[in-house]
Amino acid sequence: MQLKAELQAHQLSKESFEHDNEKVKYYTGLPNFRVLVIVLNIVTPFICTKNIGLVIF
Repeated sequence: MQLKAELQAHQLSKESFEHDNEKVKYYTGLPNFRVLVIVLNIVTPFICTKNIGLVIF
């Protein structure tokens, strides 16, 4: 269980950002996960990409 927590701490996933506002601030400059989700909801419709491997999280 500890190994899984350590692995999650180093991943860039929705779950890792959801519970770590310091990580959100470091990687995005935004104050917390809630603001990140709001920004993503606003800009996602305007993102045009053909890279199928690219996901929001």
